Amino acid sequence: MKNAILILTLFFSIVSYACDCDGILTIEKAFKQSEKVFTGKIISVEPYNSTVYENGDETIEEYSNVKVKIELTNSFKGDSKNMVEIITGIGGGDCGYDFIVGEEYLIFAYDNGIYTDKNDGIMETTICDGNGKVSNRKKWMNYLKKLK
Repeated sequence: MKNAILILTLFFSIVSYACDCDGILTIEKAFKQSEKVFTGKIISVEPYNSTVYENGDETIEEYSNVKVKIELTNSFKGDSKNMVEIITGIGGGDCGYDFIVGEEYLIFAYDNGIYTDKNDGIMETTICDGNGKVSNRKKWMNYLKKLK
């Protein structure tokens, strides 16, 4: 009986947070819901919104987001600066997209207030927005090129 109570207590007391993308995303929906749509080469991925604290003799930095610096190669929607910076989560259950430095991506970005304050001018993106390596998004790229 004690084991059953322990198992039930553990089962009902575990709180879990995970990213939940809303259904299957089409190129049309991704384009419509984004403020900026572009391709670009990832220049850097750095911690953003970090907290530094001391733990004995050790200094520890924790961060909940990353700032991604991107060299724009093509713009399909929104302004077309040469360099763009966006914020995303660090991955796992926070919906952050895992960009790799040196790779070229198709990116859908907006100022939605997920990782920063809404309407602060800082663009954001998540794994739910349709981002992907250009080499893996050929059909989507053909669609976007036809829009130009």
